[in-house]
Amino acid sequence: MHDEVIDELWRAKDAIAKEFNYDVVALARELMRRQRTAGRRVVNLSGDGAQRVAEADALPSSR
Repeated sequence: MHDEVIDELWRAKDAIAKEFNYDVVALARELMRRQRTAGRRVVNLSGDGAQRVAEADALPSSR
């Protein structure tokens, strides 16, 4: 089944991944940075999101 919305999501994901040379750590760091600077409230149901962001920020930069 062809789904245009899913196709567009995959294109966006692939473009972002390519921008970060498919480096998962760099990609996660960037997405968390965007989340923090978006100016919108983000719901975190896990209760430990701040810890994960701090840990990701502590990872060595690959860019």
